[in-house]
Amino acid sequence: MGGRTTLLVLTFSLAVLSIELGISHGCREKERKALIDFKRGLHDPSNRLSSWVGEDCCAWEGVGCSNISGHVIKLDLRNRRRTYLTEDCTHQEVYYLLDDDPGCNWALRGDITPSLCSLQQLSHLDLSGNYFLQKPIPKFIGAFRRLTYLNLSGAGFMGRVPDQLGNLSTLQHLDLSYNCYRDDEDLNALPRVQEIELSSCGLGTFPRSLSHVNFTSLITLDLRYNDINSTIPDWVFNITSLEYLYLGGNGLYGFFPDSVTKLTSLRALDLSGSVFQDGFMQVAPISNICKLQILYLRSVPIHDVLANLEMVFSGCLRYSMEELDLSNTHLSGSFPDWLGNIKNLKSLNLSFNSLYGSVPASIGNLSLLQHLVLCFNDLNGAISEGIGQLKSLVYLDLNSNSLSLSEVQLANLSSLRYLDISSNCDSRKSGVIDMIFDGLPSSLEYLDLSHNSLHGSLPASLGNFLLLHSLILNSNYLNGTLPEGIKWLKGLVRLNLCNNSLRLMEDDLANLSSLKYLEISYNSIQLNKSVDWIPPFQLTTLYMGFCQILPVPHFPKWLRTQNTLCELDLSNTGIKETIPNWLSSNLRYLYLSNNKITGHLPPRISNTMPSLQWLDLSMNNISDGIPFSYCRSSNKLVGGVPDSLCNLQTLESLHLRRNNLSGPIPLCLKSCTELELDLGGTQLRGSLPDWLGNFKNLKSLDLSYNFLYGSVPASLANLSSLQSLILYSNELNGTISEAIGGLKGLIQLDLYNNSFRLSEVHFANLSSLKYLDISYNYIDLSKGDDWIPPFQLQNLYMIFCQIVPRPHFPKWLRLQTTLRYLSLSSTSIKGRIPNWLPSSLEYLSLSNNEISGDVPQYLPNLMPTSSRNLRYNETFTMFLDLSHNSLHGSVPTSLGNLSSLRSLFLYSNDLNGSIAEGIGGLKGLNYLVLSYNSFRLSELHLVNLSSLKYLDISYNYIDLNKGDEWIPPFQLRSLYMTFCQIVPRPHFPRWLRLQTTLRDLSLSSTSIKERIPNWLPSSLEYLSLSNNEISGDVPQYLPNLMYLDLSNNSLTDHLSPRILNMMPSLQFLDLSNNKIPGFIVGFWTICGSILLNSRWRIAYFQAIDNMCDELYVVLVLNVAMFKRKLMVGGQVD
Repeated sequence: MGGRTTLLVLTFSLAVLSIELGISHGCREKERKALIDFKRGLHDPSNRLSSWVGEDCCAWEGVGCSNISGHVIKLDLRNRRRTYLTEDCTHQEVYYLLDDDPGCNWALRGDITPSLCSLQQLSHLDLSGNYFLQKPIPKFIGAFRRLTYLNLSGAGFMGRVPDQLGNLSTLQHLDLSYNCYRDDEDLNALPRVQEIELSSCGLGTFPRSLSHVNFTSLITLDLRYNDINSTIPDWVFNITSLEYLYLGGNGLYGFFPDSVTKLTSLRALDLSGSVFQDGFMQVAPISNICKLQILYLRSVPIHDVLANLEMVFSGCLRYSMEELDLSNTHLSGSFPDWLGNIKNLKSLNLSFNSLYGSVPASIGNLSLLQHLVLCFNDLNGAISEGIGQLKSLVYLDLNSNSLSLSEVQLANLSSLRYLDISSNCDSRKSGVIDMIFDGLPSSLEYLDLSHNSLHGSLPASLGNFLLLHSLILNSNYLNGTLPEGIKWLKGLVRLNLCNNSLRLMEDDLANLSSLKYLEISYNSIQLNKSVDWIPPFQLTTLYMGFCQILPVPHFPKWLRTQNTLCELDLSNTGIKETIPNWLSSNLRYLYLSNNKITGHLPPRISNTMPSLQWLDLSMNNISDGIPFSYCRSSNKLVGGVPDSLCNLQTLESLHLRRNNLSGPIPLCLKSCTELELDLGGTQLRGSLPDWLGNFKNLKSLDLSYNFLYGSVPASLANLSSLQSLILYSNELNGTISEAIGGLKGLIQLDLYNNSFRLSEVHFANLSSLKYLDISYNYIDLSKGDDWIPPFQLQNLYMIFCQIVPRPHFPKWLRLQTTLRYLSLSSTSIKGRIPNWLPSSLEYLSLSNNEISGDVPQYLPNLMPTSSRNLRYNETFTMFLDLSHNSLHGSVPTSLGNLSSLRSLFLYSNDLNGSIAEGIGGLKGLNYLVLSYNSFRLSELHLVNLSSLKYLDISYNYIDLNKGDEWIPPFQLRSLYMTFCQIVPRPHFPRWLRLQTTLRDLSLSSTSIKERIPNWLPSSLEYLSLSNNEISGDVPQYLPNLMYLDLSNNSLTDHLSPRILNMMPSLQFLDLSNNKIPGFIVGFWTICGSILLNSRWRIAYFQAIDNMCDELYVVLVLNVAMFKRKLMVGGQVD
C-alpha cells in the first residue's frame, strides 16, 4: 500500500512540475505569442510560415524547442531556395513561384519585431537568405545572451553592426556575409567566437575591430570580396588558432608575408585575386604549412612555367593538399608529371592559363580526384588514358582546348556526373558522334558537346543516359531527326540543340516531363499537333529564334498551356499572325523581332503580362499606337510615346533605338524607379531638356547617335542614382562640371565624338567611375603630378583627343591600378613610352602618335585579371598597338614575357633586327602585324607561334630556307608579304600547301619568277600576285576565290572560258599587263557569259594588250552594266 502511495505522490509531483515548466502544451505561451507577433511583421509570399498555427509552436517549421524545458532554443528560417546570396533582392517583385526557383521570391520580407526578445533561451538564430529591407541589424539581438550561432548572411541588412553584438559572450559562429556594413569597433568582445564570416560586406578595409583582439579560439576568418586594396596586416598571422583563412576576391598586394608560417594549423588559404611582387617565389613559404589542404590562388599573376612550381608542392604539401586552384594565374608550359604525385588531391583547377601539349598519363595516379577543370588552355591531342583512370571523378571540364574526341576513353568513369568538352573537336569525320556517345559513362547528369564539329545524326545510344538533366549540343553540324532514345530521358531539364540542321517534331518532346529549358534555334520544327495537345512539361525558357517552322510559321498553340514560361524567343521565324492574347502572364522576356507580325499588342498588357521586363518587336509591321514596355530598334514607330507605357510597374528598361520619334518623352516614366532609358539613334533634335533631371531614380541614360546640341543641363546633377550616361556622337559642347561632376554613383561615362571642353576638374568627384570615353573632344590636362583621382578606371579611351596645353601621357595613369583598356591613339603624343603604365593593362593602343625611342623593356602585363564568361565563351583581347609611330631599334626580348598576348601591331615604325627572342615565343599570338619596318625575318621566328591566324610582314626582309617537309605549327587565315624581299631567292613558300584555312594571300611585288603552283589552298578568297614575274596560266582550281589580281606579270597561256565554272565566286579579276595571246576571243567568251550569269555581280577585267583592246573592254562592260540595270529595273517594276 505504501509503495502505491509513493508512486501516486511521484506522479502528482511530475505533473505539477510539468505545469510549472510550461511544457504541457508543447511550448511556452509567452514565446508562442512572440513568434506570432514576429510573423505579423513579415511578408511571406511563399507561405513558408503556413504551419505557424495552433498551440504547439515547437511543431512549427523552423522552430526548435528544448525537450526538457520547452523553451524555444532554435529559430532557423534560412531561405534554402536562394542559392546565390549575391543576388540583390532590393527591387525583386513576386509574380510567380516555381518549384525550382532559388531566388528572392521565397524570401521573407519586413521587420524583425522586438517581441523576439522573449526568446531568452535562444541559442541558434538563422535568418539568412531573406530580405529585411536594407535596415540595420536590430540592437536587441545583443540581448540573446545564450546565442552560440548567428547567421544573417544575405538578409538585406545595411549600416553599422550594433555594439550590442559584443554582449553575445557565448557566440561561437557569426556569419554576416552578403550584407553592407561600415567597419566599427563591433567585434572586439567575442572571446569564444570560433567562426567569423564577413564575405561580400563592402568593408573596404580589414576590420579595425579585429586588429587588437586576442582571439584564442578563432578557427575561421572569411573576409572574401570586400574590395580591400591593401597589404595583409600582420595581426592576421598572429591568430595562430586559425585553420581556415579566406581573403580572396580583394585587391591585396605587396610582398607575401613570411609570417604565414606562424599559422601551423592552417588547413585552407584563399588569396585569389591578390598581386604579390616577384611572382610565385614570394608565395614559397606556403610549402612549409604542412597541414594545408585547400589552396585557392585564382587570378594571382604567377607568370611562371607550371613545371617550376614543383619546388612548392614537392615537400609536405604533396601529402596534405586536397584542393588546388591555380586558374587564371598566367601559367604556361606543358602539363607536368609532378602533379600526379599529390595523391590526396580531390580538386584541381588549372583553367584560363596557357598550358599546351597533352595531359600526361601520370594524372591517373590521382585516384581520389573528384573535380578537374582544365578549360581555356591550349591542350591538344587525345584525352589521355590517365584521365580515364580517375574513377572517383565527378566533375570534368575540358572546354576550349584542342583535344581530340575520337579516341576518348571515359567509359570507366562510373562516378562522372558533369562533363564539358565543348569548343574542342575540329574533326569532320562522319560517325564521330557515335563514338563519343558510346564511350561516355551512363552516370552523366550534365553533358556539353557544343561548339565542336560533330557531324551526322544523333545516335540511338543517347537514350542510355537516363540520369541526364542537361544536354547541350548547340553549334555543331548535326542533322536528321532526333533518335527514339531521347524520349527516355524523362529527367531532362535543359535541352540545347541550337545552331544545327536538325528536323524536330513535337512528338520528340512528348515524354520529356521534366523539361524546363528548351533551346532549338536555327533548326526546323514540325508543328502538327492539334490545338488541344497538352505537353507533359512546363517550360521556363523557350528559344526558337531563326527556326524554320513547318508547315507554316505560327505561334505554337501549346504555348497557351505553358504557365511558367518566363523567356520566349520566336524572332526570325517568319510569323505573320498577330500576337495572341493567351501567352504566359509570367513572361519577363519576349523576343519577336524580324517577323511579319501585324497589329499591336493585346490590350491591357500591363495587366496580362505584369512581370514583363523586355519586349523586342523590332523589324515587324507594327505601325500604330503601341502600348508596350520595350520597343526596340527599327520598327515603324513614329510620333510620340504613348502614356500607357507608364502603367507597366515592372518597367526596367525602355529601348526606342533607331525609331523615328517626335514629341516629348512622357514625364510619367519617372514612376518606373529602375528605368534604363535608351533613345539612341532616334533622330532626336534640339537641346537636352531640363526635365530630364526629374528622373531621380534613373540608372541608365543613352541618347547617343542623335542630333542633340548645346550644353548638358545642370539639372542632370539631380540624377543621383545614375550609373551609366551615354551621349556619344551628338553635337554637344561646353563643359560638364555642374551637370555631371557631382554624380558620385556614375560608373560609365561616354562622351565620344562631341565638342566638349573637358578638364580633370570635371572628374574630381566621380568616385565610382570605371568606364570613361572622351574621344574626339578637348581636354585640359593641367593637374600636377601629385593629383590623385578619386576613381579607379577599368577602361579609358581618349582617341583623337585634343590634349592641352600639350599632348602627353596623363600622369595620374600611374595610380590606375585596375586599368585594363587604354587607348591614347591619334592624340599627337610625343616622346617615349613611360615606364609607369599600369601593370593591369590588357589592351594598350598608342597608335598614330609621334612616340619615339626604343620599344621599352618594360611593358604592362597585357593579361586577363578575371575569368571569362563561360556561358557565352567570351574571350579577352590581350592587345598591344604601337603602330604609326617613330619607334626604332629592335624588339626587346622582354616582349616575349607577355605570354598571353593575342594581338601585336608594330607596323609603320623604323624597327629592325630580329624578332626571335622578343616575339618568337608568344605561343598565344593570333595577330602579328610588322609591315613597313626593316625587320630581318626567318621562318625560324615563327616556329612557336602555334595560335597565329593573321600575319602581315610586308615591306620587310624574310629568309625562306625551310625545306619542303617543314610543317608550320599554325593555320593562317591571312598572310600579307607585299614588297617583301625574299631570300635566298623569291619563290612561293612551300608550306602554304598546308594552310588549309587560308583566305587572304598577298605576295605582290616580291619578284617571284615561278609559275603559280597548283597546290595553293582551295580555301583562298583573296589572292594578289601582281607586280611579279610569274609565268604560265591563270589558276582555275580555286572555287572560293572572290578577288584575283595577276596584273603586271608574264602570264602567256590562253584565258580559258572554263574560269567561270572553276571559280564561280569571282568578283574581281585583273590580268592587265600580261602576255596572254588570243585575248579578245577568250575575253568575249567570258563577258558573254557574264551577261547571263548573275553570280558575277561586279566583274572587273583589266587584261589589255593595247588601247584598242582597252576601248573594246570598256564598251563590253558598259553594255553589261546597262543590261543589268534594265534587268534590275524590270524586277523593281
